[in-house]
Amino acid sequence: MYKKLVLLVLALMFMAFSNLRVCCRLTVDGEAVPGSFSPVSADIAVTAAERAAEEILPGSADMPDTERHYMLSLSRPDGSRAELADALLRSTPGVTVNSAVYVGGVRLGSVPDSAEFQTGLDSYIRNTMPTWAVNGYLSRGVEFRTQYSRTGSETNEDDMILLVTGMAPVIYSDGSGYVSMA
Repeated sequence: MYKKLVLLVLALMFMAFSNLRVCCRLTVDGEAVPGSFSPVSADIAVTAAERAAEEILPGSADMPDTERHYMLSLSRPDGSRAELADALLRSTPGVTVNSAVYVGGVRLGSVPDSAEFQTGLDSYIRNTMPTWAVNGYLSRGVEFRTQYSRTGSETNEDDMILLVTGMAPVIYSDGSGYVSMA
């Protein structure tokens, strides 16, 4: 009886240990990154962020401080490599997140905030509208894509408005079918 109990305990311990996984939780500059990561997955995300930062910045990038807290877990690591790389890049000095501006698939530059730029562009269209017009719109669509770039590399808003309206001229309408391009 005693042997069976010992064997049962050993079998249960073996089963529990065979399902344990080494995981780590990471902090970037003191801020916890959500989720747990396998050490290999964390290494891949850190390497990807380092390479991206070195591509963005001239010379070598000064990456933020990261700390790993290792643990054993019965569940699989649930952290996202993309979220970890994003946290690292957002904390890297000299790297900023902004919006690239595209018209007809052509990249014109970048702006700090796409919503703020769109508001300025709409205001420009309204303020330059002829007195006979009731509506104004761009002849081509403007697309924004989030990107990482060097801090201070954004295009001035007024210059970007001129670039956009040069690539996609404003069309004005009087509401009854008459249309004119600026």
